[in-house]
Amino acid sequence: MMDKKYTHEHQLQADCVIWFAEKYPTMRGSLWGNFTEQGAANAGKKLSLGLVKDLPDIMFRFGYIFGGIELKLPGTRHSVEHLLGQARWLAYNTDGGYFCDSLSGFQYIVETILANQEPLDLSISAHESVIDPLFIINYCYSVKTKTITWNRENFIKFVNDF
Repeated sequence: MMDKKYTHEHQLQADCVIWFAEKYPTMRGSLWGNFTEQGAANAGKKLSLGLVKDLPDIMFRFGYIFGGIELKLPGTRHSVEHLLGQARWLAYNTDGGYFCDSLSGFQYIVETILANQEPLDLSISAHESVIDPLFIINYCYSVKTKTITWNRENFIKFVNDF
């Protein structure tokens, strides 16, 4: 099944949260969206109310596993500084932190963690839409620009060439 094409990240986030709620109704409250993509005015208000900078779009607690998933759409542009902040947060503040650019990748992360009752081992991840935050950190340190286009192949190629 082909992944749906999205024009805005919040559309993908909504589909992820809805899919989880429908598939796992007894786990209500164990996965939540931060819905941070709502403009500068709302971002300032949210920060004043306690939103933490660089939090992932979706966070979860499955048993003892605390994790986060940062969603990105292929082809979108992001500041290197912001990606580094997000990647560091995922890598250093969770038991399992992931970048993901599709609904099927999100489903893979959730179903694999729930089936194995442990964080997803990204060194053997079989899904093309799931990316290790450490790949993002290494890639961002290597570029000379202030912004980059989200392209999973660039991160994988960089790591393989490293």
